[in-house]
Amino acid sequence: LLLVTPNPSTSAQENGQRKVRTWMQSKKIRVREIDATGDVAVRDELFGISGVRGNFPQTFIKEGDEVRFIGLYDVIEGMIE
Repeated sequence: LLLVTPNPSTSAQENGQRKVRTWMQSKKIRVREIDATGDVAVRDELFGISGVRGNFPQTFIKEGDEVRFIGLYDVIEGMIE
């Protein structure tokens, strides 16, 4: 799961979202993007899991009914490099 915003507040957020999408596509990682401005209940559930509000992108892994927070862009960036 990739929690994103359609209206990034900074160019760093916008670039981070783009880079994570591109990396996941290049690795053929199946990802479901969730628009943080869309389903507020889902967004708030993910915010509760991550402990972070308003910072995007946020990456999660869903296995069955369990959702685990992987990290913000800086964690994913470390995986990319």
